[in-house]
Amino acid sequence: LGHPELCGRPCIRFIYGTCFKGQSCEFCHAPHETAKVKMDKSQRQIFEQMSESEVLSFALTHLQRKCQQNGMLDQMALVFVALRRHLRFGLQPSPATPGTSRRTQQQHLRILVPAVRKMSLGRLLELVQQKVEPGFRQELQKLIDHAVGRRKGAPRLA
Repeated sequence: LGHPELCGRPCIRFIYGTCFKGQSCEFCHAPHETAKVKMDKSQRQIFEQMSESEVLSFALTHLQRKCQQNGMLDQMALVFVALRRHLRFGLQPSPATPGTSRRTQQQHLRILVPAVRKMSLGRLLELVQQKVEPGFRQELQKLIDHAVGRRKGAPRLA
């Protein structure tokens, strides 16, 4: 489900003909043309230094662009509502990284952009989920699962 933008990693058992889980397998059974895009060392260091709110602010723009390119804006609407709500109301204000000017922050973001533009929607969501608190991570995962039809029953936002 959600292939290729939101599917899981390829199922290695399916490749060798030994996966018997079928629809219940959490990995992707469709062919993947390209490898998962990864950040280089400097990009990972910048990402690790970013606060949760910086990551969400940065990622929202790119997530929306990816959804628009793939015709998934309506499908992912609840995910965007949750991300915006969490960004606006769910985070404690975080001070800027010590010793980092606004100009330096902008330069750091420019370094991340080339990798992020090449990433699939699913990979970008994985990065966001790495930075958010566990409670919100679970809520976000449920919304993503619902958006791609992985689970029955529509989750409701408060």
